[in-house]
Amino acid sequence: MKYAGYAKIFLIVTMLALALVSPAQAETLTAFVDRNKVAIDETLQLSVRIDSQAFFGKPEFSLLEQDFDILGTSQSRQLRSINGKSESSTQWELHLAPKREGQLKIPSFEFKGARSQEIDIRVSAVPQATAGNDRDYYLEMEVDKHRAYVQEQLLVRIRLNSSIALTGLQGTPLTLDNAKVIKIDEKQYDRLVQGRRFGVYEVSYVVFPQKSGTLTIPEQLFSAHKSVGRSAFGRSSGPKVRLIAAAQSIEVLSPPSNIPANQWLPLSSLELSQSWGQGQPQFRVGEPITRTLKLKTQGVEAAFIAPTKMINVPGIRVYPEQPEVEELLTESGYEVTRTERFGLVPSQAGALQLPAIQLRWWDTTAKRERLAELPAEVIQVLPARGGSQPTATAPTIPVVAAPKVEPLKEQVALASDSTGNWLLWSNLIWAAVCALLALLWWRAKRHAAVVDPDQNSPSMTASSNGGTQEPLAFKALEQACASADLLAIRVALLRWLHSRFVSGNAVTPVTLEQLILETVDPTLKELLRQLDKSIYGGAASEAYPAKQLLQQIRLLRKSVASSTQQQSNPLPGLYVG
Repeated sequence: MKYAGYAKIFLIVTMLALALVSPAQAETLTAFVDRNKVAIDETLQLSVRIDSQAFFGKPEFSLLEQDFDILGTSQSRQLRSINGKSESSTQWELHLAPKREGQLKIPSFEFKGARSQEIDIRVSAVPQATAGNDRDYYLEMEVDKHRAYVQEQLLVRIRLNSSIALTGLQGTPLTLDNAKVIKIDEKQYDRLVQGRRFGVYEVSYVVFPQKSGTLTIPEQLFSAHKSVGRSAFGRSSGPKVRLIAAAQSIEVLSPPSNIPANQWLPLSSLELSQSWGQGQPQFRVGEPITRTLKLKTQGVEAAFIAPTKMINVPGIRVYPEQPEVEELLTESGYEVTRTERFGLVPSQAGALQLPAIQLRWWDTTAKRERLAELPAEVIQVLPARGGSQPTATAPTIPVVAAPKVEPLKEQVALASDSTGNWLLWSNLIWAAVCALLALLWWRAKRHAAVVDPDQNSPSMTASSNGGTQEPLAFKALEQACASADLLAIRVALLRWLHSRFVSGNAVTPVTLEQLILETVDPTLKELLRQLDKSIYGGAASEAYPAKQLLQQIRLLRKSVASSTQQQSNPLPGLYVG
């Protein structure tokens, strides 16, 4: 009953701690615009949203008046329920006209304790008069470049300009042969052309040429009806009009011959950086350190960026996590941010070198090849905590005949050498909490001894209390294997090893890493390696042969028990050097 009480207290403390660690459910204020680049005679739309219902008050929009004229403001509220979870928001829409050219800034707004981010706006001079702009309406097509390489990003914008009201607007989406076309956005705004105000309807596309030669963007045709309404794109129908934008041609070049096809990556910008999960990390044998690589690119889809390869180096095992990819379509085209995390586990002390990470790319602005690189670096690895590594003086375990180990599914990579005792805490916190609660419950039921599986023990002999604790620990191991919960199997296996193989009154437990390093039986060795790799490599639990592991442990248990009956001295050792 005492342990049950401890379990309840632990549960309460854990829930309070998680509540404190979890992000506060504070309201968020977000500001965004329909475009960041405008001419001095154009307008833009600013949206400010807070994730709650705002019935009273609003952000201080008068801060805008230093650089913008506020032509109109509207407010809307939204309340919806998704999978039983309610979400609400309030959004303000502002129609802005810049007061001057240059780099302007939409300030940060504060409302209900939340603050939005600043937004930079680039305002250019009035462009030269477009041919035909003396008419009441005209269609134009703009291409950002007329010479590009295969797979280089092109931006195409089609604009309908009208100083009179039009209704029933119709057009055909842009399609091209030998090119991939993706629609970015469509929007409406106002602009001044030679003193006349035009309503503008703009459709933007990103185009990736797939073949060298001449890429022709055909003429674009829109149709609409004149309207008697006073606002552009009104609803009143009148005579039908046709608007045509002339075709344009793009010269598409083959990639430079000195660049391999699998390394061809045309981008307008690329940034490669790294960080460590603990700031400036301290490396120690058996303890994991998370290395985070962040790649930011402009001008290509995420699918064309190959994943980073970090090879295993002597003394360090590398365990990659699933990368996080954020892909955005902006007025500048594709923006991709890919975050990759790698668990590094040193297995030997001393100076170890991490190899350089290099990525070659083609700068479409400078028209030259560039190299993004994180240089090689030497790290100093400290010895393991609490003791030395296993030595070659330990005795051997009997080799037990066993069936062949069935390989795991393809997504589980097999570890080929020793690993340290490690956890990727950021990914397994919930699993760890659940495992600790399960252990406390089991202790309350079985009155088992507390075991810390994270220390090292150089050698083990038969436990003096194995006769009372060992059967209970082995029963728990059988239940864990039946549940196919890999983390529970690992903890239960360590508890059984401790109950069966400790010297005298020693409290230092056996570690799974020692068993992997020193057991002679190749079948059991492979199963134990697969267990750790499956837990920390993100593989599905059902892919691991838990029943086969249990069969091997049963053979080991039987063999050790037989050896005990034949000897007056302690059991034959579990390990060899």
